[in-house]
Amino acid sequence: MINKYEKQSVDRFTFLKDDRLACMKSNNIETLGQLANQTESCLKKIGFENQEIDMIDFELQRLGLALKN
Repeated sequence: MINKYEKQSVDRFTFLKDDRLACMKSNNIETLGQLANQTESCLKKIGFENQEIDMIDFELQRLGLALKN
């Protein structure tokens, strides 16, 4: 079953700075579903710090999604 948030834009995560959102988009991560298909190590490789990744994972979990293991 598809989660109703999967197709929503990563722009929904207003706690992230514009440069972080732009980084996601330049790496073809434009929706929350695409973001949930990433691993922590993948996000680290494109420049995200542990605190940002923890916040992203927490917010995804609140929406019924999560980063891949």
